[in-house]
Amino acid sequence: MSAGQQMLVSAGGFRVANGATFEASISAAVGASTALSSSFTSAGAYSSVSSPANWFTPNVTGIGSSYWIRVTRSSGNVFTTGTEGTWLSLSAGQAFGWTSTTQARSWIGTAEFAIDSGGATIVGTNTLNMLIDRI
Repeated sequence: MSAGQQMLVSAGGFRVANGATFEASISAAVGASTALSSSFTSAGAYSSVSSPANWFTPNVTGIGSSYWIRVTRSSGNVFTTGTEGTWLSLSAGQAFGWTSTTQARSWIGTAEFAIDSGGATIVGTNTLNMLIDRI
């Protein structure tokens, strides 16, 4: 998450990321097959090649069973892994990205967290940036 991240404080001092930037990027040789994904785990962690962080602080085993995520693209390439624009349970975690590509890819959008499956109560809205750069 970015240095200027904000966290939404909830009961007991636990926090859901709000206003943060989650990033994943990788550089690869032209023509080389490359995969890139961003994963939001059921324990509250966010992981990628370049930006380990948390979407929920502190990590709590099984916390994802109380939250849903929706990623919405504002520009870039469609993911081959993960579903965009739909509220998905974080009970087993979710991953978004590209499984294998020889092309440059980019994705800019939002990652929202809600406490209900329909997204009526959004508790965090964040930026998600992903890039496969060809060198």
